[in-house]
Amino acid sequence: MRDSFIFYRSFSEALAEADDATQLRLYKAITVYALSKEEPTLKDATERIIWRLVKPVLDANWQRFENGCKGGAPIGNLNAKKTTEKQPTNNRETTNKQPNIYLDEDEDKDEENNKETSIDAKKKVSLNIEQRKEEFKKTIEPFKGEYPSEMLNDFFEYWTEPNPSNTQFRREREKSWKIESRLRRWANNDRRAHG
Repeated sequence: MRDSFIFYRSFSEALAEADDATQLRLYKAITVYALSKEEPTLKDATERIIWRLVKPVLDANWQRFENGCKGGAPIGNLNAKKTTEKQPTNNRETTNKQPNIYLDEDEDKDEENNKETSIDAKKKVSLNIEQRKEEFKKTIEPFKGEYPSEMLNDFFEYWTEPNPSNTQFRREREKSWKIESRLRRWANNDRRAHG
């Protein structure tokens, strides 16, 4: 026995052309069958034709109900085995992560730089591209005594090349970024190219 059922538009459309007495008998037949699965006795040919159109839909709903599907997956369906607990919004923060005892100082710094990159992403929303380029230029300035000015200018020009829509520059499209490592690699490549 069920407490409710779905009455589909197609039922109403199938009944619309019948006379009032036929409609009433079929509405009752649909209701009784949908709630208690009692088969109706229909004598009129029109009623039996309409019933043949409606019954398969009611049977399918009964099948779902009998399988325990009240808005979810039927029993036995792999989806029914999924957890019902609310998934954490940020798996990274909630995952039980084993500490890596083999981290060296550079890897620790990489984690710090990744945090800085996410801060950069938040900052990017509030600044236009030219302002973001100026912010990037400030991160290069501390290395003026360590590397030649011409090399730093080339580095800046390369990494601030904008995308075709002029919404991002090359450095912003990088997933990870450590300016010290990038400058060291740039300087090594520069020496090889000119050396």
